[in-house]
Amino acid sequence: MTQPPINIRDIEEASKKIEMLRTKLQTLNEQRGQAFFQLRECTLVQEELKELDDTDVIMKLSGPTLIQADLISATENVKQRLQFIENQIKSIDKQIDDTNAELATAEDVLRKVGAGQ
Repeated sequence: MTQPPINIRDIEEASKKIEMLRTKLQTLNEQRGQAFFQLRECTLVQEELKELDDTDVIMKLSGPTLIQADLISATENVKQRLQFIENQIKSIDKQIDDTNAELATAEDVLRKVGAGQ
């Protein structure tokens, strides 16, 4: 049996999709790295806040101004920020998994199109 002719348009479309998905993965991995950096920063702040007592002065940067904050609200703000970042990382991880699955499918399609199947 002879194989059907290879459709160049299908190969180009599959290649473009693969390139787009790889770019998306790169962006997602960069976002994940930034989120982990923020998570580490907030964890360090949380550790520092645990060392303080009610008599210590806590300053918070708000825009270009430093304002005084109490220990309880500062601790709660950092806790909420940590939860937000952790949820953000989970969301990014899911997007990475979904994109990897989509990329594997697109690469499989390209192999089949390239093989003339």
